[in-house]
Amino acid sequence: MGGEEISFPLTDYSGKIVQLKFRTWGPTTDAWIGLYVSDLKISSYFDNDLSALNIEGPHNVSINQSGIWILTVKNSGLLPQSGFSVKLFSARTNEEG
Repeated sequence: MGGEEISFPLTDYSGKIVQLKFRTWGPTTDAWIGLYVSDLKISSYFDNDLSALNIEGPHNVSINQSGIWILTVKNSGLLPQSGFSVKLFSARTNEEG
């Protein structure tokens, strides 16, 4: 089956209920049994959207011992990112470490 990938912004419809309509046209459209839509994807893109993909480092650190962790960050946002900070919290107390 053929098809065409299309993309368009829905920014003007933010916060509104949107209905998508699929329509065919052409000399043989009335002979079709149906219309197939596959791989429909609606995505939101934010200006600032960072996510941590992986954290590598020691599992346990003793009191007064330092540790080094390497964090892999993915920027899925529309704007370039720099100067962000990462805060570590205790899994037991949920307090900043």
